[in-house]
Amino acid sequence: RYTYAEAFRSLRSSLIFMPNGEELKSLLVTSAIPNEGKSTIASNLAITMAAAGGRVLLVDADLRRGDLASLFDTDGRQGLSNILRGEVPWRHAVQSTRYDTLFLIPRGPVTNQSGELLLRPAMQEALREMKDEYDLVLFNTAPILATDDTPTVAPHFDGTLMVVRAQFTSTSLTHQALSALYQRQVTVLGLILNCINEDMPDYYYYRYPKYYAA
Repeated sequence: RYTYAEAFRSLRSSLIFMPNGEELKSLLVTSAIPNEGKSTIASNLAITMAAAGGRVLLVDADLRRGDLASLFDTDGRQGLSNILRGEVPWRHAVQSTRYDTLFLIPRGPVTNQSGELLLRPAMQEALREMKDEYDLVLFNTAPILATDDTPTVAPHFDGTLMVVRAQFTSTSLTHQALSALYQRQVTVLGLILNCINEDMPDYYYYRYPKYYAA
């Protein structure tokens, strides 16, 4: 558990100390295919950033299968899909969490029109306002190769992080997903390698933090 927490602290530092780190107000977390752990990564990154004192807004933009509301044990009946339909102002959909400076906008009702909703001007307008009110806005989106939702919305973000699950996602699929983002002029900040087996010889250094765990 200590090693897992340290990995997210390292990711936080990598983002903060990027040459344009101060300009990264909106980030998108995605993956090539389902079951790579992007929702878990997005949630823990949001928690880690909030722990550093920033006001963080986590948005579940996987409008078909997102389930961040259950992860944070909040009311998910109203969320992003309602906002994009114009049914509720985005501020009314913000949920508090057990972390003081972390806030959540759930997915809302499932929709099969997510691509159309994410293209609406309301999406860009809400994102601009969110960036004005929070230190970081973090969107969890659908897998790139499962739907066109993510390549559609990603160009509006300051940066995108793509989760790759070790020994699960093929190089070919990762390449296809990255190509889909690059074709839309998306700023890909990097790849997050998830589910590494720390007992492998090449990853022996992952055991070092255990000596420092309190």
